[in-house]
Amino acid sequence: MKKFFKKLWRGWFPWYKLALDHRGQERVVIVKDFKKKTPKYIKGIDMFGQSFEFSSVEPMSYYIIEYRDDLK
Repeated sequence: MKKFFKKLWRGWFPWYKLALDHRGQERVVIVKDFKKKTPKYIKGIDMFGQSFEFSSVEPMSYYIIEYRDDLK
């Protein structure tokens, strides 16, 4: 029953998996909320409630998918 409510809650407030190439390093972050997304600047809150930001002079390559691995 607990898993049902967790899946329902995450259906309303999904988490995302952000994978990006930032200054030559591959980084992966599980994101609860994005505050700002541009090609040169990404800011948000990770799954632990800590804020993060990535900025670069040139555009970064990144992709975002919905994170559901912990709901299986």
